[in-house]
Amino acid sequence: MNFKKFDVVEDYSDHHYLKSKSSWWQPPKKWTKKIQEEWRILKRDLPDMIYVRVYEGRMDLLRAVIIGVEGTPYNDGLFFFDVCFPKNYPNEPPVCLHISPFFHHMV
Repeated sequence: MNFKKFDVVEDYSDHHYLKSKSSWWQPPKKWTKKIQEEWRILKRDLPDMIYVRVYEGRMDLLRAVIIGVEGTPYNDGLFFFDVCFPKNYPNEPPVCLHISPFFHHMV
Protein backbone atom coordinates (compact mmCIF):
# COMPACT_ATOMS: atom_id res chain seq x y z
CA MET A 1 0.00 0.00 0.00
CA ASN A 2 1.30 3.45 -0.92
CA PHE A 3 0.73 6.18 1.69
CA LYS A 4 1.01 9.90 1.05
CA LYS A 5 3.91 11.56 2.89
CA PHE A 6 1.60 14.42 3.84
CA ASP A 7 -2.16 14.00 3.87
CA VAL A 8 -5.14 16.17 4.83
CA VAL A 9 -8.05 14.05 6.04
CA GLU A 10 -11.40 14.60 7.74
CA ASP A 11 -11.65 11.85 10.39
CA TYR A 12 -9.81 12.71 13.61
CA SER A 13 -12.04 10.59 15.85
CA ASP A 14 -9.17 8.45 17.21
CA HIS A 15 -6.77 11.34 17.91
CA HIS A 16 -5.58 11.50 21.53
CA TYR A 17 -6.16 15.26 21.79
CA LEU A 18 -9.65 15.14 20.27
CA LYS A 19 -11.23 16.86 23.28
CA SER A 20 -8.43 19.39 23.79
CA LYS A 21 -10.36 22.33 22.30
CA SER A 22 -13.94 23.36 22.75
CA SER A 23 -15.98 23.20 19.58
CA TRP A 24 -16.70 26.92 19.92
CA TRP A 25 -13.04 27.99 19.71
CA GLN A 26 -12.38 29.98 16.56
CA PRO A 27 -8.66 30.37 15.92
CA PRO A 28 -7.45 33.86 15.02
CA LYS A 29 -6.37 34.44 11.41
CA LYS A 30 -2.73 34.83 12.48
CA TRP A 31 -2.79 31.36 14.12
CA THR A 32 -4.48 29.80 11.09
CA LYS A 33 -1.95 31.35 8.70
CA LYS A 34 0.94 30.03 10.82
CA ILE A 35 -0.48 26.48 10.84
CA GLN A 36 -1.07 26.63 7.08
CA GLU A 37 2.54 27.76 6.63
CA GLU A 38 3.70 24.78 8.72
CA TRP A 39 1.57 22.47 6.54
CA ARG A 40 3.23 23.84 3.37
CA ILE A 41 6.69 23.23 4.83
CA LEU A 42 5.81 19.68 5.87
CA LYS A 43 4.21 18.89 2.53
CA ARG A 44 7.34 20.05 0.71
CA ASP A 45 10.18 18.86 2.97
CA LEU A 46 9.40 15.63 4.86
CA PRO A 47 12.25 13.10 5.15
CA ASP A 48 11.64 9.68 3.58
CA MET A 49 10.81 7.90 6.82
CA ILE A 50 8.28 10.41 8.19
CA TYR A 51 4.57 10.58 7.35
CA VAL A 52 2.21 13.31 8.53
CA ARG A 53 -1.56 13.51 8.64
CA VAL A 54 -3.42 16.73 9.41
CA TYR A 55 -7.13 17.30 9.84
CA GLU A 56 -9.10 19.79 7.77
CA GLY A 57 -11.72 20.34 10.48
CA ARG A 58 -9.22 20.48 13.36
CA MET A 59 -6.13 22.42 12.34
CA ASP A 60 -4.85 22.17 15.92
CA LEU A 61 -4.30 18.39 15.53
CA LEU A 62 -1.57 16.51 13.69
CA ARG A 63 -0.44 12.88 13.61
CA ALA A 64 3.08 11.85 12.60
CA VAL A 65 4.55 8.41 11.98
CA ILE A 66 8.29 7.81 11.94
CA ILE A 67 9.70 4.56 10.57
CA GLY A 68 12.87 3.36 12.32
CA VAL A 69 16.01 3.65 10.23
CA GLU A 70 17.83 0.61 8.88
CA GLY A 71 20.98 -0.29 10.82
CA THR A 72 19.57 0.91 14.14
CA PRO A 73 17.76 -0.99 16.90
CA TYR A 74 14.62 0.85 15.70
CA ASN A 75 14.81 -0.62 12.18
CA ASP A 76 11.33 -0.79 10.62
CA GLY A 77 9.68 0.15 13.93
CA LEU A 78 6.63 2.39 13.69
CA PHE A 79 6.52 5.34 16.06
CA PHE A 80 3.24 7.28 16.20
CA PHE A 81 2.88 10.78 17.62
CA ASP A 82 -0.32 12.73 18.23
CA VAL A 83 0.33 16.48 18.36
CA CYS A 84 -1.87 19.37 19.46
CA PHE A 85 -1.04 23.02 18.75
CA PRO A 86 -2.09 25.42 21.53
CA LYS A 87 -4.08 28.62 21.04
CA ASN A 88 -0.99 30.81 21.29
CA TYR A 89 1.24 28.74 18.98
CA PRO A 90 4.04 29.49 17.98
CA ASN A 91 4.70 31.34 21.24
CA GLU A 92 3.88 28.14 23.12
CA PRO A 93 5.11 24.73 21.93
CA PRO A 94 2.72 22.00 20.83
CA VAL A 95 2.00 19.09 23.14
CA CYS A 96 2.86 15.64 21.86
CA LEU A 97 2.03 12.08 22.86
CA HIS A 98 4.08 9.11 21.65
CA ILE A 99 1.73 6.22 20.95
CA SER A 100 2.92 2.64 20.68
CA PRO A 101 1.23 -0.72 21.17
CA PHE A 102 3.06 -1.06 24.49
CA PHE A 103 2.88 2.34 26.16
CA HIS A 104 1.90 6.00 25.87
CA HIS A 105 4.54 8.58 26.65
CA MET A 106 4.09 12.34 26.88
CA VAL A 107 6.83 14.27 25.11
